Amino acid sequence: MLVYITPLLALVAIIIGIIAIVKSTSLPIVEEEVKTLLHSNVYLQTKLSNVESETRLVANQNTSLEQSVKNQTLISEVGTIHIPSIITNKGTGSRTDSIDVLFKKTYAVPPTILLSVHQLDVASPPNIRYVVSSEDVTTTGFKIKLTTWGDTILFSCKIQYTVLKNVN
Repeated sequence: MLVYITPLLALVAIIIGIIAIVKSTSLPIVEEEVKTLLHSNVYLQTKLSNVESETRLVANQNTSLEQSVKNQTLISEVGTIHIPSIITNKGTGSRTDSIDVLFKKTYAVPPTILLSVHQLDVASPPNIRYVVSSEDVTTTGFKIKLTTWGDTILFSCKIQYTVLKNVN
């Protein structure tokens, strides 16, 4: 049995010697590189964790912003109305043409109306005077009024209306 142990002890001694040589020559360099890599890994894991936290925060803010936009006043419908001049195309002084507009649906409360003039057919006097307004707004419709005064002659007017539903 001693015959087998001696070669085994010799082999162990050789391995220990090799380890000692490797340890004394290259191990400090390898240990330093390992330390640097471990430090870099910890740094990158921290950065990744921060990015993930910021991503969750931005996602939550985006959800809040989307909800806020949904809770704001929104465009409900848009239409164009042509007002032919019956009264505003002759005479002088204050004159008004009007037309009733029905909504495409009934609203729970009277909505807000935005008006914009898209076309105005006018005689060419020195001054062009007109006012476009919405009046008598209800849950089912409203009235558009086209008013002029002085010597202005209006032949027709095309108006776009935008209905804003109020969401609370």
